[in-house]
Amino acid sequence: MPGRQFTASAFHISSSLNLFNDFTHFLVDPVHGDQEDQFENRNVLGNAASYTVPVTLGEFRGKLLMGGIDAL
Repeated sequence: MPGRQFTASAFHISSSLNLFNDFTHFLVDPVHGDQEDQFENRNVLGNAASYTVPVTLGEFRGKLLMGGIDAL
């Protein structure tokens, strides 16, 4: 049927974070400071799909979009 459209996509996100923080400065360790090192590696996989259908309600024309996203 004209006007209908199916769309699908997939994605992969790879990120790493190395964060140094020092919230209390020298409160716990007055000689060396309280700095912490946080490290993280993250991989995200996912996909998305949608289906668009034209709709008419009286004189009004529009589109109905249905879809979903899934990520791991």
